Amino acid sequence: MEEHGRTVRAVHDELSGLDHGGRKQRLYSRTRPLSPVRRLGLPLRASDGDRAKAEGTGRRCRTLRHRVDIDATIDAIYEPVNNGVYRSGFATTQEAVTELFGALDHWEEVLSSRRYLCGDRLTEADWCLFPTLVRFDSVYHGHFKCNLRRIVDYPNLWGHLKDLYQQPGVADTVYIDHIKKHYYGSHESINPTRIVPKGPILDFTEPHDRGLFSDQTPQGNGYTRSA
Repeated sequence: MEEHGRTVRAVHDELSGLDHGGRKQRLYSRTRPLSPVRRLGLPLRASDGDRAKAEGTGRRCRTLRHRVDIDATIDAIYEPVNNGVYRSGFATTQEAVTELFGALDHWEEVLSSRRYLCGDRLTEADWCLFPTLVRFDSVYHGHFKCNLRRIVDYPNLWGHLKDLYQQPGVADTVYIDHIKKHYYGSHESINPTRIVPKGPILDFTEPHDRGLFSDQTPQGNGYTRSA
């Protein structure tokens, strides 16, 4: 598929930080929706100087300390949550599931006292968590057997997901029906019939209360590395 002489893959690679030779800087799954940071034309790991030039409320990194907080949060999310759902789906034990929900419980608690993962600013860390949250109840909960709890069972994570989804332009990047068809139709070992469930019914556009935290949000990443 081409648009204005360029393939969709070429556009995706350009926005995802791939050079013209296809070499990877840091690329997340091609099926994940592009974050507003990427749609501004910046790779997710742009330098502080480049990022500061991007327009958008809360998406600019103003201090080196905040950059460190963001990176630590992304690192803390990736293995147990972003990658954890896949480890759970293809695992032969429950270890990854236990780690996954331990991490979700942690971030639920962090979001009980702040609007966003790193404080009162919407950052790259929030967008790194967003693809997993938006797919969780429709795909990972059933297809990958991550069914201890749903995201809608976490008041703060569910509110956070709706807050992100309702940011300008984000809803246009999320196609739940396509996401479900891809996952349920791609893994024969997990879903040999390739039947795609009709549910669940989710409304990402319903009101949320995350704005209540804006004036009383502690700063920092809510995560302390082990010594």
